[in-house]
Amino acid sequence: MLQSSPAAAAPRPLYVLTDSVLLGASAQLIAGYPGGAHIVGFPGLNAASAVAVVERDAQLVGRTVVVGLGYNYPWWDQPQFDTDIDNLMAALRRSGARRVVWVTLREATKDNTPTRSHSQVDAVAWYFPLVNRQLEKAL
Repeated sequence: MLQSSPAAAAPRPLYVLTDSVLLGASAQLIAGYPGGAHIVGFPGLNAASAVAVVERDAQLVGRTVVVGLGYNYPWWDQPQFDTDIDNLMAALRRSGARRVVWVTLREATKDNTPTRSHSQVDAVAWYFPLVNRQLEKAL
């Protein structure tokens, strides 16, 4: 008969690094992942600032990490964003992450956005495809 140790049976909490957008799904992430989740982040967090957060929380970072960053993207400096992604990935690897699931930004249109928020689509959604392309390139 095979026996497993309690540590092997209980999944480690998922480490989720996010800005305000994925923070809105915190309760669902915690409830939906068998080992629970450490939701870490704050409104305005970007990839550059997230390196210090990961270094601070190195003991919480598990093998699988979900990153929900990109809405606070420095659209005026795309090469810097590439560097920020590389630096964040290096910090995650140093902390023990082996699989990183990076959530891309939504495809925002006026058709899939409430009328009261149409001005936001005009103001900021134009750069969402740029972020997603850079994240795909970073693979």
